[in-house]
Amino acid sequence: MAVDIDRFKELQILNHTHQDNQDYYQELEKISFRLQLKLSNILLHAHFSMQSAQHPLLKAIAYFQDSQGNISQKKDLPVDFLGMDERQKVYTDQGKLKVSL
Repeated sequence: MAVDIDRFKELQILNHTHQDNQDYYQELEKISFRLQLKLSNILLHAHFSMQSAQHPLLKAIAYFQDSQGNISQKKDLPVDFLGMDERQKVYTDQGKLKVSL
């Protein structure tokens, strides 16, 4: 019985952590739109050192620039700069990109 109570407490903690993460990404999704509007134009015109072009984030920026910022539902999006948890959050359960993230 004590083992069940301990396991229950562990599961409560895991669930709470999961819910906190969900809340974080939902809030991020709400507030990111204004930032995207400002940042998109800057990213489209920014130039970066080609020596750093192999960095995963710079590959994603180059992709954004090459597609003129139109990345809505493309299949080959570079996501290597994201952690595994973040990669799961930028797609819906149906596999569609959450462009607001």
